[in-house]
Amino acid sequence: MLFDFDGTVLRLVASDRHRMAVATVPTRWPSGTPVRVLAPTAFVDGLSGGDLDVDVTLEPGALTVDSVRTPAVDAVFPDYERFVRTTPARRITVTTAGLRSLVATGPTRTVQRSEVSVLMVTDHGIDVLDGDHPDAVAFNREYLLEALDATGSPQLELALDGPIRPLVVTAPTAMNLLMPVNLSPAA
Repeated sequence: MLFDFDGTVLRLVASDRHRMAVATVPTRWPSGTPVRVLAPTAFVDGLSGGDLDVDVTLEPGALTVDSVRTPAVDAVFPDYERFVRTTPARRITVTTAGLRSLVATGPTRTVQRSEVSVLMVTDHGIDVLDGDHPDAVAFNREYLLEALDATGSPQLELALDGPIRPLVVTAPTAMNLLMPVNLSPAA
């Protein structure tokens, strides 16, 4: 997980190559020195389930949460800022419950042993399709439902710019990006 403090805002960013989650975390200090620390997965997993009010100290090469310190991972993290700052061409506002119901009960297809939902933005909102359409984009259904549940917001903004761009699910303090699934048969 990337801990990215830009001097005013702390963002926590996680990715598994198919999806990315970005959460903005409130801090006690309104400004400071920018620093980025990539934390080991095992360290982050050990933090879950505890108190949500913790002391985080970021410094080049290390991270401390409360009194537990870990060295930073020396690796390159995906360029999430490009998605945070990009203005997509197609945006739609939806209720979380409405979209969740539509995806949970809508048609699915099986692609590479995963259930996918095929989405298309229309003039009246968003549809889950059971057939092909040139403007439709498929996403892993489980990942999409998890992204909707993770926002904690009753209303979301979706950005969908075509079949090779990620779906961006935005709430006031969270953002989830889902990579599309290719529906074409393997060559």
